Amino acid sequence: MNSDTLDRLLQTSVLIADGCFVALLSEDGRTLHPAAVRFRDETADRAARPFLTAGPIPAGAGAQAWISADGASAALGPAEIDRRAPGHAALARSLGIGQLVLVPLRLEARPLGVVGFARTGAPTFSDGEQALARALVEHASLSMANARLRESLDRPVGTATVRRDVRETERLEAQARQAQKMEAAGTLAGGIAHEFNNILTAILGNLELARLDVGPGHRAHQRLDEIAAAGRRGADLIRQILTVGRPREASQRVIRLGDVVEEAVGLLRSTIPAGVQLSASVAADTPAVLGDPARIHQMLLNLCTNAWQALPDGAGRITIAGQSAAPGGNDGGPARRWARLEVTDTGPGMTEEVAQRIFDPFFTTKPAGEGSGLGLSVVLGIVNEHGGVIRVKSSPGAGATFEILLPGVEPSSETAPPWTPAAARPRRVLYLDDEPSLVRAIQAMLKSLGHQAVGLSDPAQACAEFRRAPNAFDVVITDHNMPGLSGIEVARVMTALRPDLPVILTSGHVPEPLREQAAGAGVRRILEKPTTMEDLSRAIESVTSGPTER
Repeated sequence: MNSDTLDRLLQTSVLIADGCFVALLSEDGRTLHPAAVRFRDETADRAARPFLTAGPIPAGAGAQAWISADGASAALGPAEIDRRAPGHAALARSLGIGQLVLVPLRLEARPLGVVGFARTGAPTFSDGEQALARALVEHASLSMANARLRESLDRPVGTATVRRDVRETERLEAQARQAQKMEAAGTLAGGIAHEFNNILTAILGNLELARLDVGPGHRAHQRLDEIAAAGRRGADLIRQILTVGRPREASQRVIRLGDVVEEAVGLLRSTIPAGVQLSASVAADTPAVLGDPARIHQMLLNLCTNAWQALPDGAGRITIAGQSAAPGGNDGGPARRWARLEVTDTGPGMTEEVAQRIFDPFFTTKPAGEGSGLGLSVVLGIVNEHGGVIRVKSSPGAGATFEILLPGVEPSSETAPPWTPAAARPRRVLYLDDEPSLVRAIQAMLKSLGHQAVGLSDPAQACAEFRRAPNAFDVVITDHNMPGLSGIEVARVMTALRPDLPVILTSGHVPEPLREQAAGAGVRRILEKPTTMEDLSRAIESVTSGPTER
């Protein structure tokens, strides 16, 4: 790793961390050698200097092994540093490091070492700060790759000089910049989701309590139903926002395409230019499909956005049509109905050469700075996720039609029995969230379900309460994003005192790394906000279904 790249990495690390260190793998990959360390505080920086002369760290054990070999980053608290990163434990204790984010450093496919971002004291790295740490290391890796390429330029071979075309590295740099923009967009989306879903949980929770207060048959129920429907639309919108910039785990269910098309059209009408005519029709016999509604919604938005941006002078027509289809060919299996969606525009169309490349990531015909080249590649990914096929028909001057075929399913005739609050068994519940309004609402909901509920908004107080009486609760429900201690850390503290404790984690945004960390901390179940009374009841029942010891 060249000194310029190393110095830039250390300088930029202070944007998110109190300190940063770099350890590089030996040629044989058996040991990690300290290469650099820097802390923002001068006293801490001096105290960390011995790290540089501490000698090699075995790469075959602890966190270094799976980080350098598998390419996975990790956020470690003090206990995990002692257990999983013993090479850094003594330094971490001496500097009072409260959390360490370890990110693999790689050159192309080859592991080079580990970069550590340290936070001293109690505050922990947010999801956004961890994403930025990964982006900084990725940028350092790209800089090293570029430096290697430049070294190879003008290399003499006999009497000839070999010059490599730099266009490929420029293309890779552009892709990396775009990926970082998408990462930033995803981080912003995650922050919005967390805050907005907290608000929605309080709104929908109090709405459910209001329904119980007014009783059946009250004329206010119609108004409450309208509020509930608006709240659900808000939750759906947040799920759609979360598809921007970062992947999310698919939530598949049987869906009617007509409903998804109607929602997409409603959103599009408020965004497309006034001169664009938008119409949609889905035939009644169009098969249902097994899919993620948010992903299908995003697919339609991307296709229609691409269409109206292609219309000259912001004027033209876009048509969405849905019907039943039977693709050609026969694989010998049972006959199957397919759902066909077509998005047609009256734009300028495209040549065959362009049509063959439109699904390539980062390919765009728009001027520089006006398009990411990712919209249609995302569409292709969504179609593939759902086992479908996408085709494009276009020619210059004749507009374009995108045809999507998705495998149809028959909606189940079986319906689950309606949930009722009476179905819940009384439990002793500790609920923790740093939003006091949310604590009051959830505590009231839990009591309405027949549970004994203690609600707290301070994680340190909750841990102290639990230490005093570890057997006083049957289940703990904790939010994740809280100042001082995260929900993951709360779960670790409590399950260390009582390993059999059922812990439920709630959050307005649940990326896949959080699920992995939660499982390692003893969390039994994760609830995504907004959380309803039914969600709470079913979650508590699922983690406490065995006999309860008093």
